[in-house]
Amino acid sequence: MRKFVVLMSVVLLIGLESGRAEVLKCDTNMPKAGCPRIYDPVCATDGSTYPNECLLCTAIGEQRISSAIGLKHRGAC
Repeated sequence: MRKFVVLMSVVLLIGLESGRAEVLKCDTNMPKAGCPRIYDPVCATDGSTYPNECLLCTAIGEQRISSAIGLKHRGAC
């Protein structure tokens, strides 16, 4: 019974960790001359896929989308 409780606790913690949004680094390492044309998709917390993190940050900075939207995970939604 104890092994079952420990196993379920680990599964629960892994599930909670995977649901957290990643940190979006719009303040650092952003190019001043526009975003690179590299396809490295990211999934935003609103369920939209952006071609790369820079373009997501640009959309937030230009207020085309809410600043409350963040990076859910790397890869397409």
